[in-house]
Amino acid sequence: MNIMAVKIASGEEIVAEVIEQLDGSIQCRRPRVVQMMQTQQGVGAGLVPYIMSAPDATIPINPDCIVAKVKVGSQIERAYTQEVSGLDLTTKF
Repeated sequence: MNIMAVKIASGEEIVAEVIEQLDGSIQCRRPRVVQMMQTQQGVGAGLVPYIMSAPDATIPINPDCIVAKVKVGSQIERAYTQEVSGLDLTTKF
C-alpha cells in the first residue's frame, strides 16, 4: 500500500492510501483525518474518517487544494492500517 499524508489548504491533514495520481490530483482510498483527541495516556493524535457517511470511499483531492504531501512514517502507517482493516497490529511478547 502507498500510504501518504496530504495537507490541504483548509489545514486538514489527510492520511490515505493513494491509488493513482492524475493531472496533479490524487485518488485517496479510505481517507482519514488526523485529529487531536483525549486518550487514556493524555492528549494524542487519532484518525477519523474524512467523510463520516462513507468511511470506505475513494475521493479525489483537487491539486489546487494540496499544500504538501509526504509518505507517512511507520507508526502512522501501522495506525492507519489498523484503523481501516480492523486488525490488531500491536506487538505482544
